Amino acid sequence: MAGTGSDRQPNEAAPFIEEDAVTEANAQYYYGLVYASGSGEELSYEKAAQFFRLAADQRHIEAQCGLGSLYADGLGVASDDAEAVRWFRMAAEAGSADAQFYLASMYRQGRGVAEDISESLSWLLKAADQEHAEAQCQLGIMHFAGYGVAEDKAEAIRWFTLAGERGQIEAQVMLATAYSDGHGVPVDYAASARWYALAADQGDREAQCALGIMYLTGSGVAVDEKEGARWLYKAATTGLADAQLSLGVLYMKGRGVRRDNLEAYAWITIAARQGLPGADSIREGTLLHVDTSRRKEAEYRADTYWDRYVAPFKDADKA
Repeated sequence: MAGTGSDRQPNEAAPFIEEDAVTEANAQYYYGLVYASGSGEELSYEKAAQFFRLAADQRHIEAQCGLGSLYADGLGVASDDAEAVRWFRMAAEAGSADAQFYLASMYRQGRGVAEDISESLSWLLKAADQEHAEAQCQLGIMHFAGYGVAEDKAEAIRWFTLAGERGQIEAQVMLATAYSDGHGVPVDYAASARWYALAADQGDREAQCALGIMYLTGSGVAVDEKEGARWLYKAATTGLADAQLSLGVLYMKGRGVRRDNLEAYAWITIAARQGLPGADSIREGTLLHVDTSRRKEAEYRADTYWDRYVAPFKDADKA
């Protein structure tokens, strides 16, 4: 390249100019990722956008997709759906499965383009053919509900299975539910439990709660109350009211855990405070089993658990 001190002649240098340009774009994209994720010393979407743009202007596909995401979310740049679509389309046409998936979402939602389910489906199929798990799951959802395509539960299960095998949590939960309810497949509680377990191991609290109940009832797995309590605890500590109520009942009855009326009251109370139907009446019944001299302690424990196991997750949901 001119001005680099290279001793190559112009015709010799040409291949290296192209190679150096690619390397530079990769570096710019990397810096964009570092700023966007905050994995370095600073989280800055503005700087991420600057570096993504430098690389995107050199036709770096991942940077084009990243820049499109920033425009779609209004991070580091003014929110601009049309500009997001423009960058997603560049990357999608160049073969980026992520960009194809995002572009499909924009068409499905009518963001930056006129709503067009047929076009959305076309881009989803392109991404799914590249084994993009989120696209495969979305295709499953569309076939399951008959949204934009003819309802076809068996086809939905096929797409969910492809996505679930690639670790996509929503697909795993959809499969678990389908096997327990017999939607698109014969009822198979063992298969349901297996899919719930895969999602639960990845931290999905709904799956953790469902798996916990299956261990308590022996549905698809051998009865194991300690294992059931363990999974319910995981879900309860991430703010799920259903799991909190169920865990409280276990403490009240001494199933899978040591019987503890204070612990039962605390868990059931925070479930009731979240508005879970039926929890308040159970809470009142539980309070009758708490010694009057320890009721202030029980309320204090409930307040502590609310601050620890509910409030942080409500804030996260709002964000």
